[in-house]
Amino acid sequence: MDMVLELKKAFLTSESLQEFKIDFVLQKIEQNLAEFFGPPFIDYDGFGQERKKWFCQIPNSENRVLLISLNLYCIIFYRNWTENVPENVVMN
Repeated sequence: MDMVLELKKAFLTSESLQEFKIDFVLQKIEQNLAEFFGPPFIDYDGFGQERKKWFCQIPNSENRVLLISLNLYCIIFYRNWTENVPENVVMN
């Protein structure tokens, strides 16, 4: 979990990081993410697989956010455009 928090911090403070993916076998990280970032926004990919997402405002950036997406076997950190953030999302 320390690595996840360090990656979040790195994305929020660096303009050069765009995307980072962590693959894993066992999905025990979901509860930890919810404890740190609150309840996720839930949607589904094109195959019907559930994705849990957290959105974080990037300091000094009005048009970019950090998206942390938890899929079945990976977690993805992605710098996204604010216009792609769903309306009912709570920002972290």
